[in-house]
Amino acid sequence: MKEKTKIGIARYAQFHCLIARDGIVCGNCAHHCPVQAITLVENEDGRSYSHVDGVRCIGCGSCEYHCPAKPAAISVSTLPKSS
Repeated sequence: MKEKTKIGIARYAQFHCLIARDGIVCGNCAHHCPVQAITLVENEDGRSYSHVDGVRCIGCGSCEYHCPAKPAAISVSTLPKSS
């Protein structure tokens, strides 16, 4: 099953995010995550920012692909190969 194979981990860079940078309501990364590893969490400023659950994230890259920010506010790094 693809949803159970962990190949990487997503990292969120709030300073690139359209929510923080331009005040735009987005959430594309959370909406397109096939394993619901990304949620939007409200901050003190009243805006909801992405939060990546590292345990649930499989590193598929859907979040990065669907992020409209340039550079992307969320990126996936591959996991080191285990021997």
